[in-house]
Amino acid sequence: VSVGAATPSPVATESSQSAPPTAAPTERPDPKESWQATTFYVIADVPYNEDERQDMPGLVAEIPGSGEHVGTFAVHLGDIKHAQETCDQSAIDTFVGFVKESSLPMFIVVGDNEYNDCSNPEEALELWREGLVRFDTKHWNHDLPVKSMDNRPESFFFVNKGTLFIGLNLVGTPSFNDDEWDNRLSTQADWTIQLIDEHRTGDNEVGAIVIFAHASPNGEHDGYFDPLRGYIRDVLQNSLPILYLCGDVHSYLREPNYMDQPSWLRVRSEGGSKDPPLKVVVDPLASTGYEDMSQVFNVTRYWLESRR
Repeated sequence: VSVGAATPSPVATESSQSAPPTAAPTERPDPKESWQATTFYVIADVPYNEDERQDMPGLVAEIPGSGEHVGTFAVHLGDIKHAQETCDQSAIDTFVGFVKESSLPMFIVVGDNEYNDCSNPEEALELWREGLVRFDTKHWNHDLPVKSMDNRPESFFFVNKGTLFIGLNLVGTPSFNDDEWDNRLSTQADWTIQLIDEHRTGDNEVGAIVIFAHASPNGEHDGYFDPLRGYIRDVLQNSLPILYLCGDVHSYLREPNYMDQPSWLRVRSEGGSKDPPLKVVVDPLASTGYEDMSQVFNVTRYWLESRR
């Protein structure tokens, strides 16, 4: 009797099994969705004498923490005393006593009057660092993600609503040590370029850059400005609007097409207590046509009606 072949067991196939559902691709958020205008205020080169010390409480009180002109932060662009005054703890303490009353977090960059104009610049810088590095955290609570430069804690950066803010130790001349001067300028130029590179594309992309420093540049500052100008011209190809904001020489200046770069604007604050704090509104979403840089950087001297 012939025995029939056994009936084969059914073989499972992909189509006979229930496959897990395919996950929908995750869309990466567009960093531009968080971009908004930032308003901040600037003082500089103050107080220099007893009259300006008398003016300081009123000047600081003009920085608006609420109302129509409310800002996010304020910055002092260096020179917290006269160059001929002593570089000691009392100068730091006097200055702190005024600016800690600001209704907005206050950032501070180094000026030559409290650094290289001092009889002992290295000691003066250490005194400045002890009293004023990350001063914004000592009297205010805020959520700005501030980070300092390695080995140079007085230099800092943060991003707010699509704008990269960079604070630097670039002071007026003369140099007290040429090697120190050249190193400080070149390392901060490298750091600035690195920061911009890290924030010009991708998840960290920004639409505008503001650089704070004390010095109104001259040829002695080429070690910083030549590399940055070349980077803006050759790498960025003037694709990002940049504001260099300084004090130093006590006269107001607004200079578009700075160093022959159409994306670069230099504004120099007059400083002192004669004018109200300078009001700056940065809008990274504004047009990048550079015929009128005020579309991106709106700088107003006499915004306060009582001071017009």
